[in-house]
Order: sequence, then structure tokens, then C-alpha cells
Amino acid sequence: MHLTVDVLGIESGGKPIVFLNKSDADEIGVTASGRVSLRAKKEITAIVNISTKTVKKGHIGISEEIRQLFGTSPHKLD
Repeated sequence: MHLTVDVLGIESGGKPIVFLNKSDADEIGVTASGRVSLRAKKEITAIVNISTKTVKKGHIGISEEIRQLFGTSPHKLD
């Protein structure tokens, strides 16, 4: 699934955390505290939080830790 990246500016205490819209999470079969693999220039595994309001369908919210791991803000993730 390709998702548009939203950098949320949230620090997550050193852990790579993403926020998914509930509809997208249901579509890929992931639940809160589940794990997803993110790919841009490299691949990382992140912990999932579910949102019904903060993140729009087709988007993924990333924490500052993930932004830093990718080096810059990716626009699309696989």
C-alpha cells in the first residue's frame, strides 16, 4: 500500500511510531501496537497507533524518530 507521508512533529521517546487511519489499518489488517514495515530509501519497522481524526485515509503520520531515521521527510512510503 502506498501512503502519503505527514510528519506530525511528535517525539515518541526514541521509538519509531506511525499513525494510521482506521480504514487503512483495517485494510492491511494491522491493529494498534502492531508492526508495519516502512520503505523509502531504506526499510524500518514501526509501531502502529490508530487514528480516526488525526490522519486522513491514504496518509500515514510519522514521528520525529522516523523522520530522523530516513534522514529527510519522505513524501511516499511503501
